[in-house]
Amino acid sequence: MSDTPKAPVKYSKVASQTDAGKEHEKAFFHALGRFVVNYARAEEAIQFVLWHYAKTHESIARCVFSGVRVKDGMSFIKKIAEVTGATTKTQRDLKDIFDQLGVITSVRNEIMHHGIQSIADGNAFITNALLAYLPERLTIIPISPTDLDNMTADIRKIIVTLYVQHAGRPPLQSEENRRVIDEFVRAPWRYKPLVRHPLSPAGTEKSPRARKQTPKRTLRPPPSQA
Repeated sequence: MSDTPKAPVKYSKVASQTDAGKEHEKAFFHALGRFVVNYARAEEAIQFVLWHYAKTHESIARCVFSGVRVKDGMSFIKKIAEVTGATTKTQRDLKDIFDQLGVITSVRNEIMHHGIQSIADGNAFITNALLAYLPERLTIIPISPTDLDNMTADIRKIIVTLYVQHAGRPPLQSEENRRVIDEFVRAPWRYKPLVRHPLSPAGTEKSPRARKQTPKRTLRPPPSQA
């Protein structure tokens, strides 16, 4: 048996140590930072709009709504708009805004709770693989700097629309300002995510907004006891 020592194994650099990997990480984290900052501003906008629709004094609103998250805030606003007789256009506008903000919030929560893989490789994705208890519940969401920038652009549009149209502020006086804002809020949504279910029977891949909703059951009054 030879006692000759073996040559040490040479390992190649991990992706995060390469020049390309560093550039991927730099671009990604810059985009992620912009997204996180703007999402916090959207949370603030939701609070102001909720206070306006609830017609609650600021000091009371701070007590009552201080712990309301984005999802609950959107739900409260929609319900208040409905029961107070807001116009069909107002309710339709709120639904369009909140549908997109709901999609973005879902992705934001996935990022915060599940983290992001393969950033330095340039193929970043989010997955719930650690917690998916059934194969069909496994999801993979591709996420890139472009995706983050698209979500940020949509959030900025949401913030402007909420403040201008749903926070009870006086209408813009300048015709030019109204024109610019109108063009801005009418722009199409930029973020259209794809959620992959690689181990599901159908191998589905679709946008969360395209998922079919379970029909609501209509509660009927009990039969008369007469």
